[in-house]
Amino acid sequence: MALVHFKRNNCSVAVIETGLGGRLDATNIITPILSVITNISLEHTQFLGNDIASIAGEKAGIIKPHVPVVIGRSSIETHEVFKNKAIKESAEIIFCDDLPLPDASSLPLLGHHQQENARTVYAAVNVINKQGFHLTDTHIRQGLINVKVNTGIFGRMEVIQNSPLIILDVSHNEEGIRSTLNFIQSKNKGQLYLIYGSSADKDIQSILPLFPSSAHLSLCTFSNSRSLTNEQIKEIATGLTPVPKCFTNIFQALDETKKLANTEDTILVFGSFFLISDYYHVGKE
Repeated sequence: MALVHFKRNNCSVAVIETGLGGRLDATNIITPILSVITNISLEHTQFLGNDIASIAGEKAGIIKPHVPVVIGRSSIETHEVFKNKAIKESAEIIFCDDLPLPDASSLPLLGHHQQENARTVYAAVNVINKQGFHLTDTHIRQGLINVKVNTGIFGRMEVIQNSPLIILDVSHNEEGIRSTLNFIQSKNKGQLYLIYGSSADKDIQSILPLFPSSAHLSLCTFSNSRSLTNEQIKEIATGLTPVPKCFTNIFQALDETKKLANTEDTILVFGSFFLISDYYHVGKE
């Protein structure tokens, strides 16, 4: 339906994101001018496979005959999968790992991974410029500087308060959460408070060990039906030491945590798009 809408309205450029995987995704009816694969992590394993190489094989399904593909980040497990698929399809392949990271000063979004994302953007633009587009470094820099205004992006390491520092982040899989926590720990100057909420289909037992043992953890449900239930988060809590507090919504969790935090501390709210969406929408209804 979306593609029909774009066609009827003479859309000149569309950036189409696949759903799960890529090989069997509905968006595969498109023959693009460029394919981009960002990074691979263990998620949706019930559909995509139980290891990184299997998931990479599903993601590689978006590589089309004679269509260039940019790989945002590769690993030992994924490099050959992508390379072999590109060779099979006679598609040019660009691995961003071989390219320098851009200057972080032009990025309004926090986190080392955003530099990697920006590098992927530069690589993608370089490819499409060879196909008749005329995007300059100035265009890219202005796009990155104004990314929040232009796209309405929210919840990507978003600072909503400075004293104590309160950050909202939508990271929800193992790779994203690890990246977020690594960055937060490098910036945190006091006690770290974590407010974590998750969809029920996530591998919680793989994610919990990523949390720093020194952090003060709270668990939280959200309004979407995919959320862990109150009973489920209480069951998870009883298996942890120390036992974290459990909250039924993000506002209750934030209010109680702010009472505990000092001005130099950091509060990170993360674990799901739905959790962060509640902060922006549920409280305003």
